[in-house]
Amino acid sequence: MAAVVGALGYLSNSSNRDIQARLERMSRSAVVDVVVVNDMTLAQTASLIAAHELVAEKNRSQADPELAESAHPEIKKQAAAVQSATEAIDRAITQARKARRALERENEQVSEAHNENQMSKTSKTLGKLEYQSGIHRQLMHDFLAICDLDVSRANEFLEHEVQLHYSRSLLPTIAMFKAEAEEHFTTEMRSVQKELAANISRNNAAVLLALLAALFLGVAVSRAIGRPLTRVTKAALAIGQGQLDTRVVSRGLGELGTLVVAFNQMAASLKSSTVSLSEKEVLLREVHHRVKNNLQIVSSLLNMQASEAADGKTSQFFEESQARVRSMALIHELLYRSNSLSAIDFSDYAQELIAFLAQSHHSTFAGPDGQVQMHVEADHIPLALEQAIPCGLILNELASNALKHAFPAGRKGGVWVEFRTVDGKHRLTVRDNGVGISPGSIDRPSSLGLKIVRSLAGQLGGELQIQSDRDTQFTVEYPAGVTK
Repeated sequence: MAAVVGALGYLSNSSNRDIQARLERMSRSAVVDVVVVNDMTLAQTASLIAAHELVAEKNRSQADPELAESAHPEIKKQAAAVQSATEAIDRAITQARKARRALERENEQVSEAHNENQMSKTSKTLGKLEYQSGIHRQLMHDFLAICDLDVSRANEFLEHEVQLHYSRSLLPTIAMFKAEAEEHFTTEMRSVQKELAANISRNNAAVLLALLAALFLGVAVSRAIGRPLTRVTKAALAIGQGQLDTRVVSRGLGELGTLVVAFNQMAASLKSSTVSLSEKEVLLREVHHRVKNNLQIVSSLLNMQASEAADGKTSQFFEESQARVRSMALIHELLYRSNSLSAIDFSDYAQELIAFLAQSHHSTFAGPDGQVQMHVEADHIPLALEQAIPCGLILNELASNALKHAFPAGRKGGVWVEFRTVDGKHRLTVRDNGVGISPGSIDRPSSLGLKIVRSLAGQLGGELQIQSDRDTQFTVEYPAGVTK
């Protein structure tokens, strides 16, 4: 009987090791997919922002010939930034391809045939992503070539070719890759849960067998072993209630001692397999934590560069870029701190971002003092990463624009931010009672900030609306749960 219990314990340990190894592979695969989506989203956003800034710098140099020579280094720098961001997309795909091939080899070695179809499907989508990235790279190359010849044509090419391909082809492919990766992970997790349930059943059966054998021997031999059996029974009930640290202490020898050892081994194996299910959450939190730290480093570098700038205009450009990076870093910080690793509460995000912007512009947030008072009224709406980043950048641009331009020469007033869900659509509104905006600026926005807002609104499947009656109000409305 002791030999049978020991064999069951060995089989249970072997099954638990297989489950743990599978969970480790799933965690690595999930980390690879999250890093690919984050890196590509950041690189694409960076390439488009750099392209818009290149066009803006070219326009400024043409508008003022005296600035042409001094703007040449900045133009070269922005062109290099466009190229660098495009290459970053290719590097992210290459790293994803290498990591996925390694995972496929591991699956072949352990004969996980049920996983091959989904892995192949995700790999095909990664191939499509490589193809769309190649088109994006060629479009960026053509854009740089056109920009050297005619900045007006370059701007049209950027709006009608690059942006169109970005929103209609590249972003949907990334969304497809993310959806298939999530489907793969969900399928694998369900399979692991079934295996774990079966393993627990086998463990329970082994425990029950051990208890029956011990009771039979107790009745046949003597009542002297009644107490050890009572301890085993209580320990089994405690484990069944979730107290996985429960162990049985036995001073006896023979079959009863072997039974207790096997029971403790099965309890330890059960605890090990259950704890390993939380490893994926730890790894995903570490990914968001590292992305947040890297973005904070970029923000600090931009701050240092702004302080070293030779003129106020250049310093302002660096500060604006720093604020955009900060808005993205805050999203990853909230993901790291939250219970959910896939979505943030946009109300909490808006509160923290507006408080940061108010402090940066020496205004007040939810207080009576200061030149400009900031107010936030936002529903507690969870936003996934692919919606939170563009929506956060839009809020950063509109609120920063109001603080910088709506209240000149010590003018007092307020800025109101609202975020609601109405009829299946998310609506973000930023309103101020400052000096207002001219009708020409509404019809033909020339600032980089408004161009970025329109571009990001299109990415979300919505559009920007501007009203300038008594107050100036910017509204972005887009379908909930939809990105292009």
